Amino acid sequence: MKLNEFGDYASQLKRINRYLQENFGYTINMESIDSERVNSTLKKVLARQAQLANETNVKDYHKIPEYNKTVMVAEALKILLKEIAPKRQATQKWKQKQLKKKKLKK
Repeated sequence: MKLNEFGDYASQLKRINRYLQENFGYTINMESIDSERVNSTLKKVLARQAQLANETNVKDYHKIPEYNKTVMVAEALKILLKEIAPKRQATQKWKQKQLKKKKLKK
């Protein structure tokens, strides 16, 4: 499976979750997420991924199921960040506009 075969973000996340469910018995809950938590988790997953790569034979680390799991989870988290960041920026801009309106009314 190649990650670039997935298509748009929603279908990518569905396929990654299906892969994680079929191979590892869990999925990533995308309902209640925030960017700080996703960033924190992503850092931990990437650290674990590097640790696994360093602990094993350089030629064989990609054959280890746990390494593949970290790759898929990291990819899902990166997609979530791409989805969260634009929405968050829009919310912040809206709040700034509201503050300006309040200041103008005073």
